Amino acid sequence: VISEARAKGRVIYDLAMDWNAPDPRVIAAADVDKVQHQSWWDAWQRTKDAHYSVLANTKIRTLVQDTGTGVKDLCELAYYGKLKGNARLDVRGTMNADYTKLFWDLYKKRPDLNLIFVHKVKKQYKKAAGANPNSPGEWTGEYDRQGYGDIGYMMDMAVWCGWDRIYKDFYTCLDDRQATRFGSNLMGKIWRAKDGTSAFWNLGMEVFPDTMLTPEVWGQ
Repeated sequence: VISEARAKGRVIYDLAMDWNAPDPRVIAAADVDKVQHQSWWDAWQRTKDAHYSVLANTKIRTLVQDTGTGVKDLCELAYYGKLKGNARLDVRGTMNADYTKLFWDLYKKRPDLNLIFVHKVKKQYKKAAGANPNSPGEWTGEYDRQGYGDIGYMMDMAVWCGWDRIYKDFYTCLDDRQATRFGSNLMGKIWRAKDGTSAFWNLGMEVFPDTMLTPEVWGQ
């Protein structure tokens, strides 16, 4: 996508998320490697600096996190040094405040900026009444966003993209479980592709009907 856009003359800046993945076996704080923990903290600061540079460069009209799940994981690694067993609420409160401040600074100080955060998904589990408290429960057949739980409510809209097994093609859908600032009539609306390509552009045309007249809103 980036190479195609650049070939068309678009100016695109990219920050590679080059931090090392944590050892999934590390749960106790005493087992955290201090050198690696510091490297994650430094990577988180670089990531924030890159985001804040967008505030000064108003030629940048669209910012994409791919993935938002990875950015949130990096933030958690910066504060805890691991991704499991992070129960200290004092640290979590500070971490969430740091993460949400980054978002709201971009959202409020650059109202002309398009923010697109792409997230991975995880299986949704629910426990039956009387189930073992240590059991993850049964898979509902549905999926939840993987990352910061409140990000869907912070954004103007939450969008699902995926493969429709019945229609055998890709779809784009506005989450009917979360409100959108563009009108309740759009909640739950689905756009389906017919040729194996993404239907995401349909969303843009309906929410922003002037897109074809003013393509510059998406960048240089």
